Amino acid sequence: MNPLALELPEDQSLWATWLDHQVVGPDLRLLVRQWELLAGINAELFPEESWEQRLVAQFTDQLPKILAFGLGALSSDELRRFLRQPRLLLALQEQVFMNGGPYWERLSRSAMHLDESAGSSYKVRAAIRETAQPAVKKEHQVEASASLARNSTPKPSRSPLRTVLMLAAVAASALFAVVYLQPKSQSRFFDRTGLVVSSLEGREFTKSLAFAIRDDWKADSSDAEFRNQLRSLRDSCERLLAADLHQLSPAVAQDLKIRCRKWQTSFSQMLDALDTGRPVSRVRQEANQLVDRLVTVLSDLG
Repeated sequence: MNPLALELPEDQSLWATWLDHQVVGPDLRLLVRQWELLAGINAELFPEESWEQRLVAQFTDQLPKILAFGLGALSSDELRRFLRQPRLLLALQEQVFMNGGPYWERLSRSAMHLDESAGSSYKVRAAIRETAQPAVKKEHQVEASASLARNSTPKPSRSPLRTVLMLAAVAASALFAVVYLQPKSQSRFFDRTGLVVSSLEGREFTKSLAFAIRDDWKADSSDAEFRNQLRSLRDSCERLLAADLHQLSPAVAQDLKIRCRKWQTSFSQMLDALDTGRPVSRVRQEANQLVDRLVTVLSDLG
């Protein structure tokens, strides 16, 4: 495994372009977690604040330029804000998928060769979430990583930032092995056997997707099952994103994938909210509303 965090270019003039490619790629959430894991970055916000709101607040004047020309439109100091607060990149990804201009569309099309790796990338992200350990084990993990860092002889040219990324990548690499020990989840949502390769075309195809979501989603499930089905729906989006969607016109297929990425981001944010102690009832209400909108959109596409 070549940890994504280690691929940040040494040349800072290349950072903006590299980050642009991550924003339209499938592994941004993994990259953000690698940065946060051992860097001591506090990703918590005030209850009334979201990362999207923080993005808009910090880049009020620059956001239109970013959506038009990418992160290269920022100064070095402005760009470093995204490295100090990596979840701003996730908020930017959502903005780009909804409002990005031709520049981002070209980058997105150039990233479509990632279809084959999409399946493994979501498994890595799922493994990292699923293997969240008790506080004592986490302390041992941090101590072991810190010991490794103390006993290593860093290259003189390595910056403090890249040292942090190395530590995060070591932890992420250890978690990667757990992927192969995870039991396969029940096939449902977009993972239903034969769903995304159906011979149906146009609206009949998208209606079949809508039916699968509505049929598998249980609005009144138990708290434990709610978390499981939320995770299953989030992860099943990768199946749709990796499909060629030959049943749809290219324009509709691209539109559907853009929407699917946004849905996936929203489901991940809900899981993060549950992990940080947000009431299950509130997250469930938001999830049910999003699933209703998702089913409506799928029923009308094609």
